[in-house]
Amino acid sequence: MILLPACRTVLGEYAAYQLAHIGHLMTGRAEAVALVTPYDHAHRPTYLSFRHDPGQPWQALAGERAVLADAIHAAGWETRVVGMSSAELAALLDMAEATR
Repeated sequence: MILLPACRTVLGEYAAYQLAHIGHLMTGRAEAVALVTPYDHAHRPTYLSFRHDPGQPWQALAGERAVLADAIHAAGWETRVVGMSSAELAALLDMAEATR
């Protein structure tokens, strides 16, 4: 794994992960959207949405989206949370946390 903080990017073994959006709300909640670009060209890039409430860990939200605007909307309104374990995503969300 290679961290590129200036680019808000993490290069993993199978894909590149980039912070496409980070939003901070007045309530203290943070929202993030990651662009995941697989190195295998058979798969298309997708956006994953995440939410962070004060005092809680980041939560991965259900669904992959092909359009950034849809992923940003989902970060604010999606209620289904999924379990996601990835060292690359954890490193990327640590970068998002550093922008708070």
